[in-house]
Amino acid sequence: MRCSRRSSSSLRASARTAEDDDPVGSSQRSTTHSVRYRQHVVPLAEAWRSGAREWSTEAREKFANDLGGPQLIAVTARSNRSKGDQDPAAWLRPNTTYRCTYARMWIAVKSTWHLTVQPAEKVALTEVLAGC
Repeated sequence: MRCSRRSSSSLRASARTAEDDDPVGSSQRSTTHSVRYRQHVVPLAEAWRSGAREWSTEAREKFANDLGGPQLIAVTARSNRSKGDQDPAAWLRPNTTYRCTYARMWIAVKSTWHLTVQPAEKVALTEVLAGC
């Protein structure tokens, strides 16, 4: 799957920022973590495992560059590295107050793009949403 490259200024203008809803935490943020990266709520590799492998190249490119939904958010380098291509069964945002939003975004992306949900992923999402 290919993603188009964007400058950091256009990223801030076009992608929803996780910081808006999930402040990395002022105490955790420093000037070295101010650079933002575009992160897919549902990582591309996870989407591939969940059905995107059956899509056309055009559909995969649309998914990878979806600015209309909750799929792309701006995050710090640390957050981007820690998540990798993991689903909610293996990784949840460190900010527990943001997990409900994150779970809803994950479900919205999977539903919109008709991607499958694995049993462990469903359990993790259900547990998060039960606490919302």
